[in-house]
Amino acid sequence: MQTAPVTPQSDQRSSAATAGTQRRVASAAAIIALGNILSRGLGLLRDVVIASTFGATGGTDAFVFARTIPQILYDLLVGTVITAAFVPVFVQHARDERQLWRLVGAIFSLAGLAFVTLAVVLGIFADPLLNVIGRGFSSEEQRQLAVQLMRIALISVIFQGLAGVLTSALYAQNRFVLPAFSTAAYNVGIIVGVLLLAQTLGYTALPVGLIIGALVQFLLQASGLRSFWRAYRPHIDLADPAVRRILSLAGTVAAGLVVTAVGSLIDRNLALRLPEGNLTSMDYATRIIQFPLGIVGLAVSYAILPTLSRLNPGGGGSLGEYRDALAFGIKLVLLLILPSLAIIAALSEPIVALVFQRNAFSPEDTARTAGIFLFYSPQLPFTAVDYLLINAFYARQNARTPVIVGVVCVFIYLIVALSTIGWLGARGLALANAVQNSSHAVILLVLLRRALPGLRLGAALWPFLIRVVPTSAAVALALFLAWPTLSHLGNFTGLLIAVLLALVVYVVALWLLGVSEARIGISVLMHAAARRAKACS
Repeated sequence: MQTAPVTPQSDQRSSAATAGTQRRVASAAAIIALGNILSRGLGLLRDVVIASTFGATGGTDAFVFARTIPQILYDLLVGTVITAAFVPVFVQHARDERQLWRLVGAIFSLAGLAFVTLAVVLGIFADPLLNVIGRGFSSEEQRQLAVQLMRIALISVIFQGLAGVLTSALYAQNRFVLPAFSTAAYNVGIIVGVLLLAQTLGYTALPVGLIIGALVQFLLQASGLRSFWRAYRPHIDLADPAVRRILSLAGTVAAGLVVTAVGSLIDRNLALRLPEGNLTSMDYATRIIQFPLGIVGLAVSYAILPTLSRLNPGGGGSLGEYRDALAFGIKLVLLLILPSLAIIAALSEPIVALVFQRNAFSPEDTARTAGIFLFYSPQLPFTAVDYLLINAFYARQNARTPVIVGVVCVFIYLIVALSTIGWLGARGLALANAVQNSSHAVILLVLLRRALPGLRLGAALWPFLIRVVPTSAAVALALFLAWPTLSHLGNFTGLLIAVLLALVVYVVALWLLGVSEARIGISVLMHAAARRAKACS
């Protein structure tokens, strides 16, 4: 078989296509990251409002536990199905808008029926369910409160599930703005619910806030799909091959949900057996860890998913282009997440104090949360890359591998957790979580290389890592040494100066070292700023 000769012109076209793909991914990631910055900022404000209003008490522990199952349903069933099933299949139909809206309408109708049924069934059986999974409650009153809060919180999953379908349709059309700001709207709803209703409803204001936020999130996504609503007619077409493919992928994800949910519930039960307030501190520490993960890991993974779906070698795409896009995504993730790890490792306690320490949240709560926070932090680069690797499998319409690896990693978590909780307490559970998520990334990378023997990511990544990792480590050391002096300026001012100096030093160092991904990122930001200035003039 003859192959077309490689000419300078074809090389130039290939390079131009690769550069164009990288800029599109970087631009989309910047939009999603901006939305996530606002979302995470509002999420922290939400937690500050809750902490300031309720503190870290048995009631907040009941809410955290009550929210566990709705959160699992959203994170693993809604959030995962969006990337595992909806987006890759929607992308295949995106060129024909009529066909796309018919498919989206069928999935939207099916999802509405499924989530309403699921919420009703779980609500009915909430009491016996918590009898089985919630044996660590300190009192019957706390358990009954958790049952009540869980039943209310389940309503929010219906709106979030429907919003997830609409988000997938927007992603399939490479429209990232509304999805980027949907979670920010969700957090605003929770804040409003707590501020307006806490005095009259007490702890019930917390799940009511979840419902308000989920409804706002749904309405925001719906506002961007007017052409869909004009074409939408409620219908369920199980004979459609695309619908059946989505259901197959979604079913694989749902099967893995069972074991993953068991692992998460065991984590909550182990935490409930620790002194009161530890579960809440773990939740607050997780929120801070999720801030850079949402800004970086999720932003890049969502931005690159439509591109990887289009370039999937198993679907007629090019292995070389797929490899280049994936390598660029991994480098972009590490470029942004490693300085975040440096800042967190060096300044964990002042960060927690700045965010949470006020009113009912005491210095003792800060010390406990900061210690847990530090044990969560080593997973940052691995988990951020893991999001991208999971989407690399989903882009190939392979949901089975991430699910199986997830099941294996639950057992890894249990081994570490049960080995460390006795002498590390909640910190041991945080360490187990970090080991679990880091192992997931490493295993997926090995399996992806085996699935695509020509992938050869190492050649693209090692020169990059040799420059970026030592630079990040130097930033962490500098922050650690400088903080005793900067702390005299106060937590807010000291942290602001520390973070700004760290980022300036990091960016300048990478620019001087010739890290091309840093230059692309800066170019995208400068271009966006120029467009904004031109629009305002």
